[in-house]
Amino acid sequence: WVHRMGYNELGTMWQYTTACYWSLTAFTGSYADPWTQQTLGEAYFSVFALLAGFLMATGFVSNITSLMTQISIVANQQSSQLKLLARYLRVHGISKRLADRLQRNAQHALQTKMLALPENDIKALKLVSEPLIKELHYEMFQP
Repeated sequence: WVHRMGYNELGTMWQYTTACYWSLTAFTGSYADPWTQQTLGEAYFSVFALLAGFLMATGFVSNITSLMTQISIVANQQSSQLKLLARYLRVHGISKRLADRLQRNAQHALQTKMLALPENDIKALKLVSEPLIKELHYEMFQP
């Protein structure tokens, strides 16, 4: 197919660039038609654009995967805490009515804690100067 398509008559750089373009399009699922490029500069740009798009998509998928893993870890920790509470209540023979109330309250407290970050948990705020902390408090608690 190399001789039939005329690739053997092209320069080495053109052949390598076309091979790189074709392999990138195989990864990305786009149509690989190297004959649409008229110059070596266009071929370089096509390879660069495909590579940049591929890397950005990879980074996006990586970030999404990391966030989903973090959410899963937090959810598992909360679930473990609630299961441990349920077992504790069951072992100590606590009535169903009181156990349900305790579990709902604990679940609400966990959700509230997750949404409302205490200032002490933000380590970067410990590095901020006192006047800026006062300004932060003023802006947060102003009427």
